[in-house]
Amino acid sequence: MSYLTQRRRALLAAMGGNKALPYDAEIEYLGSTGAQFIDTGIIPTSSTGIGIEITNGSNTDNYFCGLRNDSGNTRWCIGTSLRLYAAYGSVIDTSTSDKPNGTFPCYLNYLNSKKFTSSVSQKEYDLPSLLFTPLYNIRLFGSAGISAGYAWWSGKIHWAKISDGESIIMDLIPVRVGSVGYMYDKISGRLLGNDGTGNFVLGNDITN
Repeated sequence: MSYLTQRRRALLAAMGGNKALPYDAEIEYLGSTGAQFIDTGIIPTSSTGIGIEITNGSNTDNYFCGLRNDSGNTRWCIGTSLRLYAAYGSVIDTSTSDKPNGTFPCYLNYLNSKKFTSSVSQKEYDLPSLLFTPLYNIRLFGSAGISAGYAWWSGKIHWAKISDGESIIMDLIPVRVGSVGYMYDKISGRLLGNDGTGNFVLGNDITN
C-alpha cells in the first residue's frame, strides 16, 4: 500500500469515525478484452434505469450493459455495432449515423425518464412500455441471459449508475486493490469484482 493511500485512510478514519475505503486508488476506467464482466446483482423492472460512460472497443454487435431473456424481444440493454443502440423489449430505432466512437455517456430510462439519450447524437428517444419481465441481473461489459456472441463486449467503462424510480440505487466507480480492478459501489460500500476470466485492464490512478 502506498504512503498516500495509507495517509488517506488514516485521515478518513480520523474524521468522525468514517471507515477506511476498501481500495487503494480510484482509476480512470476498467477495461475488458471481452472475457471479463461484472454481475450487478440487480434484475431490472419497468422503473429501473442505467446511466453509463464508456469508451467503445468493439466493431461487432455487442451489448455493453444489460440482459436478454431469450431470442425474442426480451432485451434490456445498450449496445454497439456500426451504431449505438438501445433495446427495451425490442430495439429502439436510433439513427444509423450514431457512430459509437470515443468516450461518451448514455442513459436508458435513467431516473425513470422513459427515454434513451446519449451524447453521441444529442438525441432523445422515447421508450415503449416494457412488455416482458426480465429474468436476469444487469451485466456490465456484456449481456446476461441468452448465450450469444453479443454477450461479450470489449471496451472501457468509466462509471455506471443504476436507478430505481427517481433514486440512484447503485453508484459504481472503477478502482484497484493492488493490481486487481473492481467497481466500487459508493452507496453500499461494496466492491464488485470480475465474474469472467482473466483480468480487467486498469486505467491510470486518479489523483486529487
